[in-house]
Amino acid sequence: MSYQSPYSLEFRVFGAPRLLLNQHDVPFRRRQPLAIMAVLALSERAVTRDELTYLLWPDSPQVVGRQRLRRSLSQLRQLVGSLANQLLTGQAGIGSDVIRFNASMCRVDAHEFMRLSGQARTLPDPEGLRAADQAAQLYAGPLLSGLELDESPEFEHWLIQQRARFERMILEVWQRLVDGYANTGDVDRAIAAVEHALVLD
Repeated sequence: MSYQSPYSLEFRVFGAPRLLLNQHDVPFRRRQPLAIMAVLALSERAVTRDELTYLLWPDSPQVVGRQRLRRSLSQLRQLVGSLANQLLTGQAGIGSDVIRFNASMCRVDAHEFMRLSGQARTLPDPEGLRAADQAAQLYAGPLLSGLELDESPEFEHWLIQQRARFERMILEVWQRLVDGYANTGDVDRAIAAVEHALVLD
């Protein structure tokens, strides 16, 4: 399924993470701004600055952690450019301590994957089978592959939990494909789906 973003900003979190602006890779020289982008994009709610500081710099004094967070957020905003203020916003009435990711500004493959996997669970065939197939195509590899931050154990814990969540979802998608193809008599595709599921499991 094609997706046209009016702002041409895309964040791919399956496999090695990539942020693309106008279809060109945005170069991240440090991992922390990319990790912040990932946490905000995958959160279903606004995130406080204290939460981000604790995730990324849990052993630093609060003042030092806050300084590092401000620097990393500034680097992230510079990389995104003129879209930054619309992409990363404060929540009205709460203040600048809260940051929300504006999903309408950026295509995120994980968001589309979750929508399609939900359709695969609830829609009858052939629509449900088609949604499962599209979801499987989006899953390019383990979540945020290569973004490990050894010096940030809290971020590592968060990343392990998120990877496990999406691995469960992709296994359910492949099981849906197995069942759907088997029910339609497409034995070759059903076998291929079983093989994919076994590799992932």
